Amino acid sequence: MRFGKYVLPYTLLAVSTVIVMLSIPAEAILLANSTASSAAALAPSSTSAYANSGWDFVGSVNSYTATVIDSHYVVTAKHVGWQSGTPYTLSFSSGPNQGSYVLTRTSSTYWEDPNSDLCVWKITSGAFSSWASLYTSSNESGKSMVAIGRGVTNGSEVKKGATLVGYQWGSSGTKLWGTNTVSGYANYKTGDQRLFTATFDGGVGNTEAMLGDLDSGSGIFIKNGSTWNLAGIGYGVAPWSSSPKAFDTDADHASGTFNAAIFNVRTSGLYCYYNGVWYDPGTFNVSSTLFATRISSSSDWIYGLIPEPGSLILLALGGGALAYRRRFSRS
Repeated sequence: MRFGKYVLPYTLLAVSTVIVMLSIPAEAILLANSTASSAAALAPSSTSAYANSGWDFVGSVNSYTATVIDSHYVVTAKHVGWQSGTPYTLSFSSGPNQGSYVLTRTSSTYWEDPNSDLCVWKITSGAFSSWASLYTSSNESGKSMVAIGRGVTNGSEVKKGATLVGYQWGSSGTKLWGTNTVSGYANYKTGDQRLFTATFDGGVGNTEAMLGDLDSGSGIFIKNGSTWNLAGIGYGVAPWSSSPKAFDTDADHASGTFNAAIFNVRTSGLYCYYNGVWYDPGTFNVSSTLFATRISSSSDWIYGLIPEPGSLILLALGGGALAYRRRFSRS
């Protein structure tokens, strides 16, 4: 994806003030405590509260990720700009789907949701042995979530004096997981509330996550009973800017601007660049915020693409065969 290809309006409420900002299509998992990154590069422990929270279902494709939702289908972000006829390799380095699969954009293997940023692919050969169920309830706000992506990791610490206020964006390409809490909803198109949000404010602990560069398409999971279901696909982050970048420590803004995940922009002591204007420290009352496309808003569209909506399994019975269809687990 060419970062910043899409710029869509949304609103956030912060201390009774409506702040109009820009949601840019996002592309990494940054954590509230950088020392947690090594553990986050592995699947959550089988004894942790986040065991089986989707790690095995999220694969790498190009510089991004896609999540398996059936024996032949994956879902990801369409704003990445997938090219027709170009073969992409979807790969899993471990787990039940370990191996490589080919994605090629054709009219029979690729579909875009006209009402959201989602797209669904059908692999051209092979089959997945394990996949995510979909979170179809529209009650995401307030729920704990796990985000899995492979964009930028924690870079240099950002400090105000001796106080840590966030992290600059670091390098990309490492698959990581992190946690957060869904904080509310935002618009993809005017009034549609097809995105949910989560803020990076240091309130969830060491594994609190924020998306960053190359996290477009990341899988975001919410627990439904005892099972983690796919609830969102990484869409965007804010504040963010391409040139100049979103933050600076100096008033002249001549050099040294940077993108970062910041706990609270107003108290960070940083200048913030938004929509062509530099805001002085203390005047922009937001935390870094991630945006994800809600699976619940597009679940009917997804189920309409996938037969029945599952895989056809032929079970040999004597001289005949019984067609058995596995149905999706719906929340």
